[in-house]
Amino acid sequence: MDDFWKFITNFKSVTSWIAKLAILSPWADIIVAVGPLWPSRVAVGVITSVVQAIILIWGFQFWKDISKARKKSRMKFFAASFIVFGVIYLLFLAFLTYPDPVQGRKAKGLVLQPSIAKILSGENQEGVVIPEPDSDNATEHGAITANSVEEILPLVGYEEFKVWQPWSIYLTRCLSVLAWIGVFGSVIGFITAFVLLQSKGE
Repeated sequence: MDDFWKFITNFKSVTSWIAKLAILSPWADIIVAVGPLWPSRVAVGVITSVVQAIILIWGFQFWKDISKARKKSRMKFFAASFIVFGVIYLLFLAFLTYPDPVQGRKAKGLVLQPSIAKILSGENQEGVVIPEPDSDNATEHGAITANSVEEILPLVGYEEFKVWQPWSIYLTRCLSVLAWIGVFGSVIGFITAFVLLQSKGE
């Protein structure tokens, strides 16, 4: 582990600074607010940084003596995984989140609540009221009508659990956190392989 500590405590090396900044980079989300909100921004930052630290230590411990060809393969793997996880996370932001005026972006679910599905299918003529019968979206029978989830969200106070089934919300939350960690884990993995490639190998 001597090489690892030398690398971490080296404040003159550019690659050492890049690695340190990579581990700290998830915390920038507190400012830019594009990361997962669940379980919380702080928790996601802690988990991501811990995973990055584990990958960095793992690399110095187990990749140090492998051949340069294998180190190059790891660089290619992490570069590819960065692209894959990055695209997945961007798609998640685009299609599986919605803006809450108070709490910021929230994760959508994958399966609608039965009452919401009824509304969107145009079958809500029997009086499913969400949440107020005098809403502008209510029919003469007091039933809510809407053509999209975006029209329903303000009526339920932007509460995701009133629109989607809970298990599907938790699933998208977990997948978004995994994709987020995958992005930053790939970055630190790429840097670790690059640093080790500069050292003597077989």
